[in-house]
Amino acid sequence: AGRKFGFDETTTDSDRIFSDERSDAGVISTRHDSHAHFVLQALKAGKHVFVEKPLCLTLDELAEIEGAYIDALTPALSQGEREYRGEAFSPGGGEGIDYAGTRPLLMVGFNRRFSPLVQKMKALLAGVKGPKSFVMTVNAGAIPADHWTQDPEIGGGRIIGEACHFIDLLRYLADHPITAYSQSG
Repeated sequence: AGRKFGFDETTTDSDRIFSDERSDAGVISTRHDSHAHFVLQALKAGKHVFVEKPLCLTLDELAEIEGAYIDALTPALSQGEREYRGEAFSPGGGEGIDYAGTRPLLMVGFNRRFSPLVQKMKALLAGVKGPKSFVMTVNAGAIPADHWTQDPEIGGGRIIGEACHFIDLLRYLADHPITAYSQSG
């Protein structure tokens, strides 16, 4: 990634990256099972973070990342905002973003929302009032069962490692927080 995007310096020493005061951001493009560790390290060092998807593999990692992110924002938040920890920090909401760059930004690399065709779809859907319903069919190629992405502990499996793109895309197009309803018989 460093060569491809022309970074001044690349290294495999994460301590060096996140302790270097010359850098204000980190790009995490490592294997899925290391994302949470590096995101936490970067947030605790006060760095902006771009992490390739998935953000993490487990709910425990997600809770830890959320806590670290809220802690990084805490100096600038009111008590009510600190306690709320809800929609103000939801993906795509924008309300919790510090555009001046004084607090760390965290972005997950869901790239499909930025494609020209998706941008056109988003513009066309902007005029639709009320709930939107979507059906998406995905025809993904086969990945061998022994491939690292199929291992739930290393790659997260197909849903976490790949279907997350489509979940993010539909969430983006719907322009509404995800809600879930379930019922058992």
